Amino acid sequence: MRSIPTHTLVLLIVATVIAGCRNDTNEDASTTSSSAATTAPTTSPAVVDLTALAPRAGYGIYDAGDGRCNLLAGHGLTSPVPVASVFKLWILDAVARSIDSGDIGWDTPVAIRNTLRSDPSGEVYGYPTGQEVTVSRLAELMISISDNTATDHLIDLSGRDAIGDVIRELAPDGAERTLPLLSTADMARLKFVHPNLGREYAALDPDARSQFVSTLPERGPFPWPDDPAAVNRLDLTTPRYVDEIEWFASGADICRTMVPLEGILSANPGLPPAQARAWTTTWFKGGSEPGVVTLAYRLATDDLDRVVVIALSDPDAPLTQQAEGQQIIEMILSAAQD
Repeated sequence: MRSIPTHTLVLLIVATVIAGCRNDTNEDASTTSSSAATTAPTTSPAVVDLTALAPRAGYGIYDAGDGRCNLLAGHGLTSPVPVASVFKLWILDAVARSIDSGDIGWDTPVAIRNTLRSDPSGEVYGYPTGQEVTVSRLAELMISISDNTATDHLIDLSGRDAIGDVIRELAPDGAERTLPLLSTADMARLKFVHPNLGREYAALDPDARSQFVSTLPERGPFPWPDDPAAVNRLDLTTPRYVDEIEWFASGADICRTMVPLEGILSANPGLPPAQARAWTTTWFKGGSEPGVVTLAYRLATDDLDRVVVIALSDPDAPLTQQAEGQQIIEMILSAAQD
């Protein structure tokens, strides 16, 4: 497994606090589909209690100590699942590869372009056209506050083909469903701004999807440049096309994605303080959208190196917060110490 040199990664990862929701189904413990991961079935109580999180919920605890992803305990993440903003780790990897090759540097300036503005969340959306922002700052905002406009500028800088290569290498289980890669603006247009276009897109084969995406800005323009209040009139709570239009990965895919990111510093480990103290290193990236929550952790001590993935989804209803969900998540994270 290729590792990104520590000196090139100076980004911050900030936790997203999330709990779970009701679940009506259960799945049998399963094996990891990739050749880069092995399986050890578990009878951990987490398998039973995980059913309280969501209609579709899974977790995986992986040993990453040898640079591989050996499954120690897991349930429900053999097949690719929607992962929301966790996909931004692939963008980070692609950027770091470009830096390693000397094509760009962390201090390379990137000019803000109107054509790369996404939804009006985040910080970069409000920057004036032409303002220059370093690659380092864009990457920090992409990870720390999940800034979508920063993300789309980095997608443009790295190139979708190069990011696609990263996805095929690190996330082969979900690559077929993820590619062609959608930007955050593409996703917003297809799911929330012009869901009629999403319906068309979902019915297409991959080649036709690539062509369709190239026409999206013209066919589905954003309303908020001319009417900033337009975003308040959109339904941003109902899940749409959770299984059709998304970024996808199996648990092993996410583990393989976390393994090379050895130099990331964490401003917030995504853990309660008592659990965070049990590890010398804690890294976290979360992703959420209506009907989707994914949590990915890299946890290490002198003796242990673990990746923990928790993925929840409901294609029919938003995931609702409840205290029980956080308790179950903490139990799974505690099991990673065994």
